[in-house]
Amino acid sequence: MKIRGAFAILVAAAPMLVAVDVRAEGGGFEAGLRTGFGWPFGRATDPATRDMNDLTSGIVPLWIDFGARMSPHVMLGAYFQHGFGIIGDDLDAACDVNEVDCSTSSTRLGAQFHYHLTPKHRADLWLGYGFGWEWWHVGAEDPTGGVDFVLSGFEFANFQLGVDLRPSPHFYIGPFASFSLDQFVSADVKCSGSASTSCPFGDGDIEDKSLHEWLVIGVRGGFTGYSP
Repeated sequence: MKIRGAFAILVAAAPMLVAVDVRAEGGGFEAGLRTGFGWPFGRATDPATRDMNDLTSGIVPLWIDFGARMSPHVMLGAYFQHGFGIIGDDLDAACDVNEVDCSTSSTRLGAQFHYHLTPKHRADLWLGYGFGWEWWHVGAEDPTGGVDFVLSGFEFANFQLGVDLRPSPHFYIGPFASFSLDQFVSADVKCSGSASTSCPFGDGDIEDKSLHEWLVIGVRGGFTGYSP
């Protein structure tokens, strides 16, 4: 009777024990927001073209992280970044000469993996890797019409490094850096107004491809379901 009584108590307490174990191991939803500054390197297409930073000297990113904390060390999820571009010197000069308003931006979307080296410390060092797709936009318009030029392609690798500082158990904030390797594979051009009659570009695949890179440094903060 004593054995059966003890067994009954254990069965009744099992859900509580499992819940405690899950909290101890860590898990649950995780989401964060990043910003900072990003610099482009390399060329959008073949080596004969201009450097990307002649058209976009940098971006101010709005970067969203979301996923699941699978364990104290591992986060699996996705990222979305829209970078508000700063016009490069060469593009800025051309736009001034032609009296048109120009804009530029970079958008990236992909999957990512974070590994936390010190999840139980207040200063949690982590490494990350991601891959996905990028869209780079350059546009020009005036009262009579405009041209929107979009290159898109693979983000082969997005290497990340950061430190999460914990002001409270479920919230973090800290610096980060990322370095990505990308390649555009297609171009899409949309013309409006007077530019529609003589659109200077065409749509299609890019034959002469080239690698380019983005270096982003900034700060991120957010919520994690893991509590050390």
